[in-house]
Amino acid sequence: MTVSQIRPVRLSPETTRLLEIDAQHSAGGVFPLPVLIKSSKGSILKDVDGKEIIDFICMLSATNLGQCQPQLLKAVSDSMKTITLTNIATKVGDWAELTRDMCQRFGDDKMVGMVYSQGA
Repeated sequence: MTVSQIRPVRLSPETTRLLEIDAQHSAGGVFPLPVLIKSSKGSILKDVDGKEIIDFICMLSATNLGQCQPQLLKAVSDSMKTITLTNIATKVGDWAELTRDMCQRFGDDKMVGMVYSQGA
């Protein structure tokens, strides 16, 4: 397949709105697909428009819960009832608005979410 044979992706107004916020406030890092995931169950992801996507990525990331702090555990548990985690190829549906809110709160132009690994 050549580049000229690839059809452009038609983004919904909601996805476009969130990607515009993301472009304004996120400093980048990894450049995922233009998909913003809102929830998941099993191997089925749902984007911000309710479109279902099959997850073939196998989740190349992890969540660190710290030392069982009660408020953190409740927040993580509540979040995991909606979506366990997203992967490097997508972003969570709330990411764009989080970047905007964090930049407004701390007076920054952009922010970046960091992914790192720690050895034992």
